[in-house]
Amino acid sequence: AETDGPTTDLQRLVGTLERLPGPIRLVVVDTLARVIGEGEENSARDMGVLVTNLDSIGRATGALVLIVHHSGKDDGKGARGSTALRAAVDAEIQVEASGQRRLATVRKMRDGEDGQSYGFRLQSVEIGQRPDGRPITSCVVEHLDDAATPQKVVRPTRQGAFALQQLHNCLAESGYPGKGGAGQPANVTVVAKEAWRKRCYAAGLGGGDS
Repeated sequence: AETDGPTTDLQRLVGTLERLPGPIRLVVVDTLARVIGEGEENSARDMGVLVTNLDSIGRATGALVLIVHHSGKDDGKGARGSTALRAAVDAEIQVEASGQRRLATVRKMRDGEDGQSYGFRLQSVEIGQRPDGRPITSCVVEHLDDAATPQKVVRPTRQGAFALQQLHNCLAESGYPGKGGAGQPANVTVVAKEAWRKRCYAAGLGGGDS
C-alpha cells in the first residue's frame, strides 16, 4: 500500500492544525492555484477533490475555510475554472480595485441576500520594529461610505476595443473641429459617424457586429 500521497498530506495538515493552541476560527487558502498543485482548475473532478479536502479541514477544526482565488479574463464571469467550486461554497465575494480604493461585492450568499457592495481601502499601520530598527507594517481595512465607493471599470469587448481604435485612427486622419452645441464644447475634433462606420468595415469589422 502507498505510504504517502494527497490523503496522507491532508491527515498531516489536519493533525498539525488540531495541535495548535486555542480554537482555530479561520483557515485561509492562499491561493487556490497553489494549493490544487497538479490538479486542473477547469476539471470538475479535480475541483471536487479540493472541495472535499477543504471540507475535511473545516469539520476537523470547526473553522471557516476562506479560499483566495482569481477571476478569469472576464471579471464579469466570476472565478476562473470549474463551476463546481461556486456550487460548493457557501459565499462568494468578489474584490475589485480602482487605484487605492477597493470594492467587495457579494456574488453568492447561500443563507442570505447577495448583490450588496462595500467600498474600502487598506490603511498601512506599524505593528512593531525589526532588530535593525526598520518598521514592521501590516494593514487594516478602512470602510468607505457609498459616495466614496469606486465605480466598476467597464472594459470594452474585443469588437468594441477594435472599433474604438478605428475611431482614434479616423479622428487622426479625417477629423475636423466641431461647431459645439447640444452639450458639446466647441473646437473638439469630431468625425462623421458614417465615416467611422466605413472605416470599421474596411478594417474587417463586419456589418453584423454591434
